[in-house]
Amino acid sequence: VSTISFQVFNTFGNIFGLTNDVSPDNLFSGRTLLHFFNLYSNNENQIVKLVKTFESLRDAGEPLVTTLEGLEVIDNEFWGIKGGWTVDVTIIHMFGVPQKFVDELPDDIAPAPDGRERIEFDHFTNPLYASVPNVAPVPPGTPLDFLGNTVEALGFELPVEPARMAHILTSWVIKRAWNGLVGIDGEVKFGGFQELFEEEEEEEEEKEEPTSSSQTYLHFRSQTFTLCALLFWFLL
Repeated sequence: VSTISFQVFNTFGNIFGLTNDVSPDNLFSGRTLLHFFNLYSNNENQIVKLVKTFESLRDAGEPLVTTLEGLEVIDNEFWGIKGGWTVDVTIIHMFGVPQKFVDELPDDIAPAPDGRERIEFDHFTNPLYASVPNVAPVPPGTPLDFLGNTVEALGFELPVEPARMAHILTSWVIKRAWNGLVGIDGEVKFGGFQELFEEEEEEEEEKEEPTSSSQTYLHFRSQTFTLCALLFWFLL
């Protein structure tokens, strides 16, 4: 099992009704609370599709961003969602460090230990940045450098350098994916944020904003639309 397939199943499986819960009928199981979409929308397993897309992007050194189009929404009584319509969902999966991001860093930033590559298994080998982008907080009392002085963490705080690196990486992901992303197979895996937002502006000019429904926690403009606001930022 690849690292990405494991991550995708555990991060996005619930929204397609997949769960490790041994009692899926339990009110508090992921299947009940977070099952929003038909796994076999468009007659294609969407988890398998997502894994293949992310693996292709990872192998090309690109960030993990894509849009799953035409997902069939199902009834979810817990959240008051009425199914029977479709939606395009753009997913940003902040897992690992893309090779093309690393290639743009100066050599003295996050250098690899002797005998190691700069990134291995999709993460920095430099101990200070090993948890980027899912930076692990330090426990209370941990000595931290603050403006040249050593202070103790008051709570579970993020160490400055890796947190800043994660911040820079997040901005880079949006910029890198703005005009689209191509996988290792040469196929376009994401059309780009520019395309999405320009489409939004055109739709705004053509249609009036409808009133929101009391039966759902989302605001809909049409039966099928691009859900730009629902970006999955799962920082595991």
